[in-house]
Amino acid sequence: AQVKGLGLKQYYSDLAAKIKLEKEENKEYANLFGYYEVLCRYLSVKGELGIELKAAYDSGNLVALTELEKDTISACLDYLEELRVLREELWFAEHNPFGYEVIDIRLGGVKARLEYASRRVRAYLDKKIDRLPELESKRLLFREDLKDKDMKLTSCNYWKGIVTAGNM
Repeated sequence: AQVKGLGLKQYYSDLAAKIKLEKEENKEYANLFGYYEVLCRYLSVKGELGIELKAAYDSGNLVALTELEKDTISACLDYLEELRVLREELWFAEHNPFGYEVIDIRLGGVKARLEYASRRVRAYLDKKIDRLPELESKRLLFREDLKDKDMKLTSCNYWKGIVTAGNM
């Protein structure tokens, strides 16, 4: 719910185009710009995926759910693999091998979650299951920051505002 209405698709698509131009103008940093270009392309597809899945599910739009499962999640996985390869190349060009496993595990976790989402939606579409409780649940906003009443993406509040990011 936190990202609904932010226009992430367009934002990251535009940013990818800008980064691509920078990559072409700055050949010595092409690998770095290439990585961030793919990251933005990934985020332009993934950023609103949850919102799109929920909207399609809530409206009973099986065509949209099918497209999201078949095309969008697949595109996310393709971008993610490209991102993983580029990130690994950058890491080993700049660092020793120690520590890369943390990034590898995190990217592997993202891949596993996308594959899980695909399996769940496919099971629903194939009528192996009759509902998706994870898409029926209300989407919750992070609690507002009790100090300045701002709904921030990074707001980190403890239950009932006992501890907030601003007073930790």
